[in-house]
Amino acid sequence: GYTLVTIDGERTGHAGLNIRSRQESLSMPAEYGLADYHSHTQFAYCSENTHTTRSPRLAELMGLRTLAMTEHSGQLYFTNDAYWGGAFAECGVSTARPEHARQAAYCAATDALRSERLLVGMEIDADFDGRLVLRDDDADRLQIRVGAVHVLREGQKPSPDPAAFVADFKQVTDQLCTADIDVLAHPFR
Repeated sequence: GYTLVTIDGERTGHAGLNIRSRQESLSMPAEYGLADYHSHTQFAYCSENTHTTRSPRLAELMGLRTLAMTEHSGQLYFTNDAYWGGAFAECGVSTARPEHARQAAYCAATDALRSERLLVGMEIDADFDGRLVLRDDDADRLQIRVGAVHVLREGQKPSPDPAAFVADFKQVTDQLCTADIDVLAHPFR
């Protein structure tokens, strides 16, 4: 919660000021039963202020029934440069180098947080053919699987054809939706 203070009038004395205050809250009513199934952590390459130690308390303050921490699978298997360069999409998880893997650190940071209200999973990237970028041994540890299309083959071209881009997006999304996922992230990106 927070207090909103409004001060109107001239500062010529207290008689000329109109001061009002009211309590506000960003929290949603608990009866809504809201859940956030797509929440990132400090392991995201784009992370600025997300952290496994702060997110559960923030979710509680916001009135969420359930929070799922779901880090990008490609970002846990590939380096920053390789991920943003689309390496995960070109050949899938089979090309990830073990020395770059960060999924063990992600699991160590999140496993102790698991509860009925806090799920631990991954936002699983799709490769160019719509296959999950996910190792089998990691798949067994996930409470929730959020599938995501982040890079497309047509989008990597210097001058992508719009119709081919749309067809590529539909094909990869269709493949992803028939995979073992629970939620499709940003489906209309």
